[in-house]
Amino acid sequence: MTTGEGKGAVRSIRRHVGIVLAVACLGLAACASAKDEPAKSAAPKAENAAPKAENAVAPVEDALAKSGAKQAYTTDIVRLIAGRTIYGTGSTGRTFMIYFAPKGSMTMSAADGKFKDTGTWKVEDSILCYRWKNPKTGDDCEKVFILPDGKVVYTTTEGKQGSFDAFGEGNLENL
Repeated sequence: MTTGEGKGAVRSIRRHVGIVLAVACLGLAACASAKDEPAKSAAPKAENAAPKAENAVAPVEDALAKSGAKQAYTTDIVRLIAGRTIYGTGSTGRTFMIYFAPKGSMTMSAADGKFKDTGTWKVEDSILCYRWKNPKTGDDCEKVFILPDGKVVYTTTEGKQGSFDAFGEGNLENL
């Protein structure tokens, strides 16, 4: 795939992101009655994840709650990411693409293609955790939130916020 084709795929996905997010939000409503509720104070599950800094996380999550954001349940997170390519913006401002294979493996690339990594993912107690092969990527666990406008954001264990900007079915970038 050429660079131009990749950019076209991103534009195409962004055009359809509203539909995907609307479906995701419908899934949240359907799962709200399930017993799969987000943990109130879940600690990161990844062994190498940074310790949770309560003073840094609380203000971000409080601001999200005030904006009407709802924390996604385990089943909602799995529906959002499993078998999909996610285009996002990290908490550092860098853009990325991750393909989340349905059985828990994942491959990521920086949007500029200069960095790639592979690893595994899991969702437990409504927390999404990553384990990467390259230690420079950094293992972490994140809480996922759906904003009232359908935007999907996450908070890291350090209290930083990133976003999942677009979703596409399958491994669209051949990651």
